[in-house]
Amino acid sequence: MGSLRVLSFIVCLSALLAATGQEQVGGLEHRNEQRIAQRPKALVRFNSWAERFATAPDANSRSRMLDEGLALAKVRRTTFLELMKKDPATALSATIAANARNQLPAAITDELEVPVAGIGDLLVRCEIPPQGSTTAGKLQRQVRLNGRTYIASVYGRRVAETTKFNIPIHGVAIGDFLAVHENVLAELDPVEERTATEPVTDVIIGTDSSTSSGQPRFARLGGTIYRFASQEHLQRS
Repeated sequence: MGSLRVLSFIVCLSALLAATGQEQVGGLEHRNEQRIAQRPKALVRFNSWAERFATAPDANSRSRMLDEGLALAKVRRTTFLELMKKDPATALSATIAANARNQLPAAITDELEVPVAGIGDLLVRCEIPPQGSTTAGKLQRQVRLNGRTYIASVYGRRVAETTKFNIPIHGVAIGDFLAVHENVLAELDPVEERTATEPVTDVIIGTDSSTSSGQPRFARLGGTIYRFASQEHLQRS
């Protein structure tokens, strides 16, 4: 039995490395523009409705749109969950921003993915295949975060990660399923910048602010907000 476990570990590790190689090749093709083009129609239809809802002239107009929006949101939820499992990078690029979410009624937002972030554990396990099998056991990933345990879907550099404890993790969740962002920094949008309550730490030291272009940008790492000199500075970090 011991030798079987060792063999299973080796086969599982080989599968992990193979998946990493495939992900690195695929990563070159998954640019933001391509991710937008790959978004399922259910997501595009909901986004179109949300834009119309936000620009509706009055409360009565918005009220008449609710049934349509709720139906679209339910279809989007099912589609988005499948996208989280199959292509978490595209799912994360399609998540509803905080400023758009804040303009939607609770009945709609209850159907949307939930942003989650914090310090947690990434657990990577490999199923032991039946005795005599030459196929690799399936990789299983879970995330323990903020008192919950999620089934996790990863991409990019996260594909190569083995079990890690007490690391920064952020992504979006639907129920018990979590799409994990490959970056440890979670960039904040303007609404999140204004409403964030965590302490802010400057990381502008070492940069010449006179040569930095654009406005300062903020990103969350665990329970701390970091302020960068510019978008370029954030992207280099």
